[in-house]
Amino acid sequence: MNVVLLIMAVIVLASAAAFYFMNQGKKASVNRTEDSPAAPPTTAGTVKKSQPEAKEEPKKESVKATKKEEDHPGKGADQTKISNKAEKAAKTEPRKNYGRDLYNYINQAVRSLHICNVEDRWDSLENLGTVSEALHANYQEIRSGLKDKSRQLLDEAASCLDFVEKDGQVQAVIRDKDRLKELFYQNMLPFYEKYADVLGEGRVKHSSLIGQNALNLFHDLTGRRFRVGYHNRYNSGVTAFEKNGDAYRVYNKEATLLCDATFKNRRIEDGFALVPLDELSNDEWTVYEAGNYKNGDFTGGVTHYHYNVECR
Repeated sequence: MNVVLLIMAVIVLASAAAFYFMNQGKKASVNRTEDSPAAPPTTAGTVKKSQPEAKEEPKKESVKATKKEEDHPGKGADQTKISNKAEKAAKTEPRKNYGRDLYNYINQAVRSLHICNVEDRWDSLENLGTVSEALHANYQEIRSGLKDKSRQLLDEAASCLDFVEKDGQVQAVIRDKDRLKELFYQNMLPFYEKYADVLGEGRVKHSSLIGQNALNLFHDLTGRRFRVGYHNRYNSGVTAFEKNGDAYRVYNKEATLLCDATFKNRRIEDGFALVPLDELSNDEWTVYEAGNYKNGDFTGGVTHYHYNVECR
């Protein structure tokens, strides 16, 4: 009996000891888990987080750069185009400058021919002034840049002249005076040859009497726009001429209508005109016969007397 009780007591004590040690092992495991420091983040995790940010920033800059080029064309890659345009402009600028110089020379030559025509000094005309050696040297380059009609007109004028170099200047000596005179009339307005004396005495500017073909040449040389008949007034303030459909109305400085007619080959074709009667005119009086043209034939009528002496 006693032995049985002793064995039971030993079993109970062994069970209690085992239970105790099991609980102690669990507590130690829990304590170790709570006290251990958190594991540091792995390198791979850091790279995964930082890589998207590193890649995103250049994309934003690329989008901004693209937007700037769209909003401001000509920047960035287009700077090369701008540079090329600037170089091209720099190469053509000398030709434009010489073109303006050639225009100035031709304009002065036309003025000289106008004065010569009004004063009837064709017989004594020997040259048309001088041009610089630089302009003469660049003439072919200027010519090559013109339109066909302008180049043809320039060639026709040059064929009437010989250019002689002397003392740093090139003198334009007249070779064919008759051809030059004809070319001059062809490139003035249609009524110019008939009424040149009246227009010249009233000091109408020569530039307002130049025809469209010559003005087109001036435009090609300078890039400027030239209008036919600009500032076409006498020194008295009276308008010298005006267009009336296909016809021209021409007045003298007292505002007397000289013609309202169309012209063909610089002659009146159809319309009204006052035809001067030179055999009856003198310094004091100018005598006209008023009439009408039909297909170039004149039918006269009333005789007009115009007193030339200014009343004071």
